[in-house]
Amino acid sequence: MAPESVATAAQLACLLEASAPKPGNVSPGRHFHDTRYEDFLASAAAIGPVMALAGQRPVGPTVLAAVEATARWAPANTNLGIILLFAPLARAAIEASLPGTDEILSPGPRSISIAELREGTEAVLAATTVADARAVYAAIRLARPGGLGAPMRRTCATSPMRRCRS
Repeated sequence: MAPESVATAAQLACLLEASAPKPGNVSPGRHFHDTRYEDFLASAAAIGPVMALAGQRPVGPTVLAAVEATARWAPANTNLGIILLFAPLARAAIEASLPGTDEILSPGPRSISIAELREGTEAVLAATTVADARAVYAAIRLARPGGLGAPMRRTCATSPMRRCRS
């Protein structure tokens, strides 16, 4: 997929997820004391440009850049989970459409199958490094997600010794 298409797909997925009513979560007309529905909309817009660049940098820095972009627009964590999901998917989708990855190059963006995306995502995750894990831990600390529990908060306060996939 073209980077711009990946960015738009990520933004649209975030918008749709935020707009669906969910018991116990923020949705249209249902806000938390520190987070409003509009914060989720702003967060969706914020991560698009970052996801467009996912093919140009490793997964960890992409996660951190997306959380930093979100933090400029939202007062609390609105999308860490979806960023963690999207970063490797975005990289795999972009890499699948780079010149040299197609047997026959065709003009314009190429769509990819679920199987290609799965295979590409597995390869992206297998290529992660300890540096990626460090960037992800930094992103988690910056996002300050609720509900992690004490053991996970202590883990994310340290420096990781393994890559993301481990």
